[in-house]
Parts: sequence; C-alpha cells; structure tokens
Amino acid sequence: NELLASFAAPVNRNGAVSGVTFYDMSLKHLAEKINKISLFNAGFVFMVSRDGTTIVHPDNDLLGKNMTSFLPNVSISEKLTSIEINGEPHLIEFTPITSQDWYIGILVDETILYESLAKLKSAAVIFTLGAVVFAILALFVVLQYLMRPLVALNEAMHEAASGQGDLTQRLSTDTDAEFAELAANFNDFTAKLQSLIRQVKGLADDILDSSDKT
Repeated sequence: NELLASFAAPVNRNGAVSGVTFYDMSLKHLAEKINKISLFNAGFVFMVSRDGTTIVHPDNDLLGKNMTSFLPNVSISEKLTSIEINGEPHLIEFTPITSQDWYIGILVDETILYESLAKLKSAAVIFTLGAVVFAILALFVVLQYLMRPLVALNEAMHEAASGQGDLTQRLSTDTDAEFAELAANFNDFTAKLQSLIRQVKGLADDILDSSDKT
C-alpha cells in the first residue's frame, strides 16, 4: 500500500545481457515532506511524472493515477498558468526535477492566496505604523530627558532677568559636555553678578551711613 520508485539496470556478461537488477525505493517519506508544505492554506504541492502519473498527492487515493483525475484539461508547463477549477480561479506551475523525469506541481487558489497576502500586507502596515508611533514617543521622551538642563538654564536666566532670582543657586554641571560648559558659564556669570551686587550693596550702605552722619 505504498507508492514505489523502481530503478532497473541491465547486468552484462561477456557483452551480453544476463539479467536485470532492480531497486525499489519507497516514496512515503518524500510524500510526507512534500505534504507538510503549507501555502497559506490556499493550495497544495504535488509531484507527477512526465506522462502525468501522480507520484505524490495529499489524497493517497490519487497516487498512481493520471493527474487528469484531479486536474482535467491541464498539461505540464513550467510557466505560471491560470486555470479554473469548479469555477474558481487557480494558479498552477510545474518545476522539473533534473535527475528524473518528474515535476513538482504547485496549485493555489487565487482568491485565498491574495486574501492571505492582503492580510499580510495589512499586518505589515499596522506593525510599521505601531513602530513609527513607538519611535516618536521614545524620541520625545529622550528629547525631554536631554533638554532638561536647557530648560533649567532657561528658567534660571528668566529669574535672573526678572530681578527676583536667587543668585546663590547654581546649575548642575553633571550632564552632557555642551550643557555642562553652558551651565558653568552661567554659574560664573551669576557668581560675578552676585559679587557685583554685594559690592553695590556695600557701597550703598556706606553712602547711607555717610548721609546719616551728615
């Protein structure tokens, strides 16, 4: 109850054929491997000989029969061909096996195939959009983290410009080199400004004291 491939070779003795050697090989394992191939559940793979004899097919009842039993009016062609089976459009193509006069046939239902491809395309678009949104959010978070020193510098400068700032506060220089240098320069500026204001305040106190004495 298995399909066999039988190989025969003549045995020559003194230039004459004295017998024939046969080797029978079961195609069971080959059929199992081929039948495991999935085509988006849109079709199947089969194998036929040059004369159309079915060697491998998902339906074991068709083994050994001519492929016209399940593909009427279809001839072996290495080109992708459109055919109709029970009114449904299908695609079929045959690929030759060079070592034997056998062909691997692929039969798929166009409707199911393109529906599966459309679903795959939709899934790819959704995945791409999700990846883009995630990348934008991640970039926003990273930028927020990187811009914190600049925001702090901006607030400090605003307070200093408004005249209500605390000149004893200093910006952290434990950050990126560019922001660290900018923060250090701002700290030097506020330190000098603080010293200048302290001197002006001392001078004002001296003037006030002198005016009181006067």
